[in-house]
Amino acid sequence: MWQLAYVFLFSFSLLITAVITRAAIKAADVFSMLDHPGERKVQSRPMPLLGGVAIFLGFSFTILINLIAIYEILPRIPFLFPQDVVDAVPGVSKVLNKFFGIIIGGTFIFLLGLVDDRIGISPGRKLLGQVMGALILFYYGVRVTMFSGNMFFCGFITVFWVIAVINAFNLLDNMDGLAAGVAFIACSVFLTVSIGLGQLFVSALLVVLMGSLLGFLLFNFPPARIYMGDSGSMFLGYMMATVTILGTYYFPGSPTIFAIVMPVLILAVPFYDTVSVICIRIKSGKPVYMGDRNHFSHRLVRLGMSERGTILFIYLVAFTIGLSALLLNKVGFEGVFLIFFQTAAILLIIAMMEYYGWKRGGK
Repeated sequence: MWQLAYVFLFSFSLLITAVITRAAIKAADVFSMLDHPGERKVQSRPMPLLGGVAIFLGFSFTILINLIAIYEILPRIPFLFPQDVVDAVPGVSKVLNKFFGIIIGGTFIFLLGLVDDRIGISPGRKLLGQVMGALILFYYGVRVTMFSGNMFFCGFITVFWVIAVINAFNLLDNMDGLAAGVAFIACSVFLTVSIGLGQLFVSALLVVLMGSLLGFLLFNFPPARIYMGDSGSMFLGYMMATVTILGTYYFPGSPTIFAIVMPVLILAVPFYDTVSVICIRIKSGKPVYMGDRNHFSHRLVRLGMSERGTILFIYLVAFTIGLSALLLNKVGFEGVFLIFFQTAAILLIIAMMEYYGWKRGGK
């Protein structure tokens, strides 16, 4: 019966996000929240920049409304709810503190991005805000442990991971439908793992996030009618970091401990884009925080791909690597080596293709 609950949460989130996104397109003109064409921009006209509001509200409203239903409606008319949901209420109560921590931290990161969209924030202040958002998660018990009981070590790894994923998706949001689509694919892979291991809390968060992403993607897939902006990409990165921390990938009986790096492989595409574009900026003598058109997607377009073809190609890469990562907690050391080697080979093939395309073009 949990399948019905997941379908309901996904559909509810998708519908409410789609409605809010449509309204946000009109509201962007009223509040002058527009992304104007420029040297580093791919659009030829001003684009609404309130997609992040739709993703955030769609996700948050779905979580809060269903929590209210569980604690206010279910006790009065329990027959409206599947028995599995009724039986899970005590478990929900145990993680309620984490729910609120996630919403509080997510709201903080969302507002940070919204301010950046509106008036701009210096890279240093933005980084400080991201650290604070990560510490909120840590305070509410959402933390990376790496089998260590040292709180300082756990706090450092948690903050580092959250900041890395936030900025990876912030950088990945450079073309219509790219960040939302890659995140949706990654969520579907994580959902396969969490359902298989019976992680109801993580699975519920994932289906709600997937619904909000698809509701937004209906208006963001090329040609886009709205952008998510920093408010959306930072909130998206924050939530991706959160669900990866909450998930369990290694369990007693796993063939190797290397299953704990599953999130790194599933998020290989955002990390590849981040690392490659930072290397290009350093080699060019530019600050790493200065935007340009040297992202993974931009480089593929310069090789001759269309914008839509580029998006679909990157989706395929993310899906292919994600499928391989699913096997990490089921294979021994030799299998882990092959999975890592295959992932590295896929990215190396892409890098070689880019390099020779760049060399032939003389740029």
